[in-house]
Amino acid sequence: MIKKIILLIIPLISYSLDNESINFPPDQSIEARIDKYRKKSIIIVCKDENGTPIKSGSIAIIEQQKHDFLFGSNIFKFNKCKTENQNIAYASYFSEIFNFATLPFYWWGETENPKRIDKPWREEVIKWCHSQSITIKGHPLAWNWEDPSWLPQEANTAYKLQMDRIEKIIHQYKEDIIIWDVINEATAYDRKYPLLNAPVLTEAIHQKGLKQFIIDGFTIARESNPLGIYIINDFKTGRKFKTKVLDPLAMNGKPLFDVIGIQTHMHNGYWGADRVWTLCEKFSEFDTPIHFTEISILSGIKSGNKWESTVQGEIDQAKQVKELYSLLFSNPNVEAITWWDFSDQGTWKNAPSGLLKKDMSPKLAYLTLKKLIKTDWWTRDTLTLNESGQIKLNGFYGEYNIQIQNNNKILKGDFEIKKGETSSIKIELK
Repeated sequence: MIKKIILLIIPLISYSLDNESINFPPDQSIEARIDKYRKKSIIIVCKDENGTPIKSGSIAIIEQQKHDFLFGSNIFKFNKCKTENQNIAYASYFSEIFNFATLPFYWWGETENPKRIDKPWREEVIKWCHSQSITIKGHPLAWNWEDPSWLPQEANTAYKLQMDRIEKIIHQYKEDIIIWDVINEATAYDRKYPLLNAPVLTEAIHQKGLKQFIIDGFTIARESNPLGIYIINDFKTGRKFKTKVLDPLAMNGKPLFDVIGIQTHMHNGYWGADRVWTLCEKFSEFDTPIHFTEISILSGIKSGNKWESTVQGEIDQAKQVKELYSLLFSNPNVEAITWWDFSDQGTWKNAPSGLLKKDMSPKLAYLTLKKLIKTDWWTRDTLTLNESGQIKLNGFYGEYNIQIQNNNKILKGDFEIKKGETSSIKIELK
């Protein structure tokens, strides 16, 4: 159980990002697009538990509890930091801003290998995420990055085990996880690293054919849980990704995938608004949502073999985080953003890509993102009921609670503002 602690107040760098300019799309400002695509004005009808309208003039206090949009990160260092205090800080900072967590399912280190203890750790993470109302995504079901050491060397056998594994994992976690990266980085499945480190799985895909591999993977996933949300995830976003991967999965009109996942690791420099906006629009022909599944923006530069965070690097990272998240949140095709990695402790390539430092104190980018998610894009309001016991709220899509003082009694209720909902919301407060 993660204990709640009072975190130390971290001295902030005295730079304000509020007035930094952002490159706007040509048609509207980012703020206008966010208002258009992420918010809704809706009538709320308030009644008490007996069905009696609450009297006019009563004051309603409303606060958002959770975003419909998925803001998240991988959660790979949960309870795996260097000290218990760091574990507590990691979990606390994570739950303060995120409602979405990516949990690892790398085949080469799973329960078939008795030396690994990933399954008990996964159960621990899942339990904690549920306690914090954090949605979980599994990553990935199939990826030929490394061959498990125990994998048979015969390609056909390995292929069958890979497909069996998709079915097994989905069934095993069906009650806890419905969002999955099904096939990971398929476009360049036969690049150098997989050829060297996953020769059996790579050969199995080669023999079966990439097209059949991805079709089989998604078909089995869908059959294993028709209610799942299945993502095709890749760092390649050019012509080959479309022709080799997306088109075969959409041959019958309706794509086998539910979401297109785009990786954006910016270890060689920030991509900029134009490039990112183009990615948001690039695959609109498939009429499926976009998840930015792996985002890395660094807070430092490489010197020799070392990558260290710097003061100026953290300022630049924060500015870029503000621009990138604002841009993505304003695009109606995007439904989720996942940061990679949450802290600088144990990052991919040991790069300073975290929102937290190695000691688990927050960088300026974390504080900037928290302000966006929990202040700028968070609905809190105090409204007065009209003569019909109604209020009109303009709020972000998501979950809310409401409190109203009625005849010297505090009444409470919950509601949700959903996309596509046009009718008024009727709430019974108790």
